[in-house]
Amino acid sequence: MVRVLAVFAHKLNRILPRFVSKRLRNSKRLFSWYAALIQKNRHFIDPNYVVPFEIPKWGYFPSSEDYNKNIVKQNQIIRLASEYIAIKQGFVVVILMPTFDFVSLQKTLSSLKLQAHFIDRLLVVTEEIELCKTWLAKDSCGFAIELVGAKSNRLTFKFDFPSFVCFSGEVLHEKAFSYLSHFSPTLKNLTYCDTDVLLQDIRQLPHFYPDWNPDYQLSANYIRTGVIVPQGVTIMLEELSKDTVSTWLKNLYLSDSEIKVDHIPLVLIHRPISLLRTLNEGCNTATLFNPSRYPRVSLIVPTYNGLQVLKTCIESILEKTTYQKYEIIIVNNNSDDEATLSYLETIKQHENIDVLEYPKPFNYSAINNFAVRHAKGEIIGLVNNDIEVITPEWLEYMVTHVQRPDIGCVGAKLLYPNDLVQHAGVVMGYGGGAGHAHKFFPREHPGYLARAVCTQNFSAVTAACLLVKKSDYEAVNGLNEVDLTVAFNDVDFCLRVLELGRRNLLCAEAELYHHESITRGHEDTPEKAERFTNEVNYLKTKWSDFISHDPAYNPNLTLRYENFSIKLDE
Repeated sequence: MVRVLAVFAHKLNRILPRFVSKRLRNSKRLFSWYAALIQKNRHFIDPNYVVPFEIPKWGYFPSSEDYNKNIVKQNQIIRLASEYIAIKQGFVVVILMPTFDFVSLQKTLSSLKLQAHFIDRLLVVTEEIELCKTWLAKDSCGFAIELVGAKSNRLTFKFDFPSFVCFSGEVLHEKAFSYLSHFSPTLKNLTYCDTDVLLQDIRQLPHFYPDWNPDYQLSANYIRTGVIVPQGVTIMLEELSKDTVSTWLKNLYLSDSEIKVDHIPLVLIHRPISLLRTLNEGCNTATLFNPSRYPRVSLIVPTYNGLQVLKTCIESILEKTTYQKYEIIIVNNNSDDEATLSYLETIKQHENIDVLEYPKPFNYSAINNFAVRHAKGEIIGLVNNDIEVITPEWLEYMVTHVQRPDIGCVGAKLLYPNDLVQHAGVVMGYGGGAGHAHKFFPREHPGYLARAVCTQNFSAVTAACLLVKKSDYEAVNGLNEVDLTVAFNDVDFCLRVLELGRRNLLCAEAELYHHESITRGHEDTPEKAERFTNEVNYLKTKWSDFISHDPAYNPNLTLRYENFSIKLDE
């Protein structure tokens, strides 16, 4: 039903007058009805809120049925690996106990007893050593237990065995250490696993994390528990609290940006609801990196006619942008509308604006490469002519990040005119190629694990609004103007920048409207359809590794829809 409706809506959009289809797209009531129908058919927007009684209108938890199917698949993977254990590795388990609670500790110990033969010893870090000693004396666990005081400001550990750090009250998967033993001989980096939530002892609300994502960690503390530390590596913890693990990882990254962290996309630890805090608290990393200088930014805006959208774009930049050191390079690609030409003739008199002529067939990649050669800025900004500024400080936020030596491309959060998300990062593999994360979510919606509102790393971001160092742009020879003249050139560009050793980043604080593809039109001719197919095939061939596994995503999540729902039979 949904697929039929989607096809009908797509065809209807082609035949209706543009002003009518635009009004329909911007109708919140119509979109609400459509979204409700989509949700009813399982293609729901899935924010995975932490507190079950705060379910918003625009999403709800994945159904128990869906997650139970996923649990069966995960257990098969864990069981198969557990059957082929090379070494029964002895783990040191470090239980952090910020609040002394016999009941919660008992739950953790009970899950450890089931796999005691994999545990060398247990360390319990607590402020109540005497109480804990008295209680533990009555219980036999099958492994040695040491109590460590948490009164000091720093806690430092270094073991001859791999160690597993968790919190009191958390329950480990019954085959967690059996599975980890299978990999322990090759365990060389810090490693973390996925988690879920125990509600009345029932596994729910899976937290399917991306691979190591430093800026997401800085924004949202997404790794909070379940960290496996290789033998010989020093664990240096600050004063004991619920944020002990996330603070340690933050400090470790900030002191050593070359830190290597691996990820196991399996749920090996189950967290009680009492230990959780919403991930979208304080999702703002821009303040961590105050710019020491303000380089010139060259904003490149290709255009073909489209006077009204171009005028809105340029005026919104000039009137709303608080960052002062920028130039705008408008590239006129065969405009023949007299009003547009008159506007271009007038606007180029502005001291910060230059107009270049590109009298060749439309080739988005070639147009931008041409303009970059004329750019005076240290930073290149690729900006569509249908962009409209919302956040006055958008350039401050984005320049702050793009200056960092470890960051390559920086993209903004883009919204449709009706305040629904158009772009909040690019995920490889959507539809077999690439797509936009959290598309059609409401502007203020946190998204899955707050990933719609937090600054974080993605494999790619859209060039509708993208900043990159000019030196990086030139290092990868710009956009591919031979194979990707219109579509996916930004994705290909971002992935080539990754190969320089950079990380790409979504700057969620920078919000702009995107009146998507208004002037370019649709893929509605045989020639355009063929070109688009060729570009998709190029992407699939060139970047098959990223499409099969996007490190900024999770293999347990769907590639059929852009809503972070659980992958079923795909």
